[in-house]
Amino acid sequence: AAAYPGAELRALPAGAAARMQESGVLKGKDEQTSSVSVLYRIPRPDSDRVLALRFTAPDIGRPEIIAQLFDAIAGSVEFTRERLFAAAPDA
Repeated sequence: AAAYPGAELRALPAGAAARMQESGVLKGKDEQTSSVSVLYRIPRPDSDRVLALRFTAPDIGRPEIIAQLFDAIAGSVEFTRERLFAAAPDA
């Protein structure tokens, strides 16, 4: 989290993540509404790369509830070494 000022460190099943929650505004053509956004940065265990996940939703007056939903989704991330799709064999 030190590499990302303003972020807090969260333990997720995929590893330690830097998490930053922000409030903002979603703008449509004729209207706008307040929003909550959460950004997670999760280091990949097999490289020096980072997986960045950002979730944004309208703020329904309970940003902590929306953030809990985002935490649950980020908590479902899993790094695997298995290939899900094999290349098609040459014909």
